Amino acid sequence: MKRLFFFLAAIVFCVNGWSIEEQIILYPDDDKADISKDNRSSSIAPTASHDDNVITIYSEKTLEDVGIYVVDVHGGILYSAEESTLVGNYTFALDGNPKGTLMLVIQTSEGYYEGEFSIE
Repeated sequence: MKRLFFFLAAIVFCVNGWSIEEQIILYPDDDKADISKDNRSSSIAPTASHDDNVITIYSEKTLEDVGIYVVDVHGGILYSAEESTLVGNYTFALDGNPKGTLMLVIQTSEGYYEGEFSIE
């Protein structure tokens, strides 16, 4: 019985390791320059990734007056949040089980960034 318990526990912990986090390429509002190719040691632009419906935004620079939105192809807002400051990691999950192509929009006091991603 002990072996069965440990076997089942091992499977549960392994399932979490099967998911793959995918990068969301964010473009600044001023042009469509690919900021994922930023070669500086400390990037000033935020980056983002998603693992199914869990989205993480990373920022080494403190962003102020931040609005975070996830929008579907029909313009429906699936997620919105406003933060006075954002630095480090900001993680959130989309409610329900959204599928298809979505747009992540990050508005700051200095401008905005947007990136498209898909959830299958």
